Amino acid sequence: MNEILAVAKSEALQHRRIEIGIHLAGACLNTKLLYSAETWINLTKGDVKKLEVIQMNFYKRLIGLPGGTPNVAVMKELGIMPMEYKIEIRMLMEYQRILQMSVVERR
Repeated sequence: MNEILAVAKSEALQHRRIEIGIHLAGACLNTKLLYSAETWINLTKGDVKKLEVIQMNFYKRLIGLPGGTPNVAVMKELGIMPMEYKIEIRMLMEYQRILQMSVVERR
């Protein structure tokens, strides 16, 4: 996470810092946090909350906001989707892939 912030905050990229930070977070941070999320079965609300805290801490540091800033405001301002939705999307995509496999096997 610190490496992503370091790249995003470099002097050469200063005018596009937030845009690049969001892109890098999607490519690196979400990939690591949501690795195999489509197979997580016994996921609790506490688990999702921990992932959400990591995501929000990153974005707040990226744009220089205090830790007490409401998460909803950060998500709205940056157009960020909550972790819970990202996990559900991955699960639904995997379910769709499995259904398509079964249709192909029937032919």
